[in-house]
Amino acid sequence: MKIVPLWGLTLIGTTVLYFAPLVYIRNKEFIDAQVDHTANVIKQQSNQLREASAQSLTRASETARSYAGEYGTKAQNLIGTAKAKTAETYNQASTFAAEKTGQAKTQTAPSAVNSNDFPSAPKSEPVQVPSKPEAVPAEVAL
Repeated sequence: MKIVPLWGLTLIGTTVLYFAPLVYIRNKEFIDAQVDHTANVIKQQSNQLREASAQSLTRASETARSYAGEYGTKAQNLIGTAKAKTAETYNQASTFAAEKTGQAKTQTAPSAVNSNDFPSAPKSEPVQVPSKPEAVPAEVAL
């Protein structure tokens, strides 16, 4: 728009619109050969790009899979050692408690939770007892 005014662009567009079919008819074989060659080059380049991206994706997925396997194994080992330490600590605590009370150790794992382990829930709503307001000394009043 800065170099060619709007009426100039309209004139150029109209000229190309009417002369392009005439040029194509005169040079049909040459233009078709160039279009076919360009289509083949684009097809080859897109195939190369597709193959390269598939190889990169395969390598990345294999790397991610190996990392996931390694870290999964490490996590399982850490969980196993944490469970062993917890069980060992529990056994030591229960042994200490049994020795302290003079009872023999009968269980190595914690027993199941029973309903008797919890206090019973209240059956009625709590009642609020009205309280008398306290008298404020005259010295403290503002």
